[in-house]
Amino acid sequence: AENRSRSENLIEDAGSKYEKDPVMQFAALDMAIELSLVHGDSATAISAIRELDSRFDEFDFWGEAFKAVDDSGRRVRASGDVALSLALERNLRTLVDEAMEAGEARPAANLAKYAISAASRRGDRRTENYYRLKEQHIKDFVRLQKQDVAAQAKLLKNPADPKANEAHGKFLFVSKGDVEGAIRCWQKCDNESLSELAKFALKKEKSDKRYFIELAAHWADEKLNPQSLFASKCYQRAIEVIEQGIADRKIQSFDVRTANAEIKRLKKIIGQ
Repeated sequence: AENRSRSENLIEDAGSKYEKDPVMQFAALDMAIELSLVHGDSATAISAIRELDSRFDEFDFWGEAFKAVDDSGRRVRASGDVALSLALERNLRTLVDEAMEAGEARPAANLAKYAISAASRRGDRRTENYYRLKEQHIKDFVRLQKQDVAAQAKLLKNPADPKANEAHGKFLFVSKGDVEGAIRCWQKCDNESLSELAKFALKKEKSDKRYFIELAAHWADEKLNPQSLFASKCYQRAIEVIEQGIADRKIQSFDVRTANAEIKRLKKIIGQ
């Protein structure tokens, strides 16, 4: 605890005491990382790395984050500290998700691979399976990204190209969470499920008490591969739609129990 306090004080000093001295800022944050890693405190080390990344151009955030995870992981294994091990696992999950959201497929893959190896060593099959699914999602992301590059080239020549609109819409949705952009693309695609989803989502009359339930059903398309990244994002969107309907009191009271049961079912599918 004392070591963590010293590290946190150094991070605070970098933003206040050494605010106008970049050399001392770097030194303080570098020392904070070193002190944190000595005791396997990955959380504080990553906080200091984030500060360095925000203050210095050309800083290799993902490279330094991976080194910090690897270093703290070795020290945690040697010490057997359960609290630090759990903190490291939380940091890994955050970093993998963050890398994917930023479109940083390689760092995400490296971190997921590290997490799989660590979980396998300690016989944690549940965590290992979680990261194996993440690894598959990263591969899906790379595939969708490549398809989007080709799709955008086609759309420059023909904005109405149905296959290109489908691919571009999927990548907008998966990479940026751009639901409106995806819906606009899927209006022009020939994928029946996505075309119907777009048509329903754009209905002018949304006062129907069944609207949110039915919209969620369109997102939670049973024909999707539940292990895929696209399906995971669609099911998450379905959950958000139902939760919005409940919060806005747009779902009839007799449907709320059914709606909550559906949320529970979808969360189980995507491992929440």
